[in-house]
Amino acid sequence: MAATGVIHYLQSGDAVTHAVAGLLLAMSLASWCFLLVKAWILARAKWQGPRALQRFWQAPSLKDGIGALQRADRERVFLPLAEAAWHASEAEMPGALLARVERSERVLRALRHALLRSQRRLEFGQVLLASVGAEQRMT
Repeated sequence: MAATGVIHYLQSGDAVTHAVAGLLLAMSLASWCFLLVKAWILARAKWQGPRALQRFWQAPSLKDGIGALQRADRERVFLPLAEAAWHASEAEMPGALLARVERSERVLRALRHALLRSQRRLEFGQVLLASVGAEQRMT
């Protein structure tokens, strides 16, 4: 009966075989660490989100609300949206085309752009996770 399995494979392999096995093990460990860290970040964001939003809406001004978000939103889920709205509402460019747009429309456009940037970052993360998962399935 021929011996099979990982131990036999490693015992009968050469330096290239050992290097490939070590590289695959390292990539597998790295992808699992990446997944665990991302899961931890997501869990923290879900836990901190309601409290961060409550502090934001209870603030007396938008600037104070952003300060409250900076302290409460450690994962930066809501902070980029609030900052984009604040910058759009404070933008004063006399003579520019933007000056002819109403303030509420500028804020709405800034929020849409911030959401699109967040969506692109999420899609990039999903593609990265899918590629890591595909590498693991191939082994």
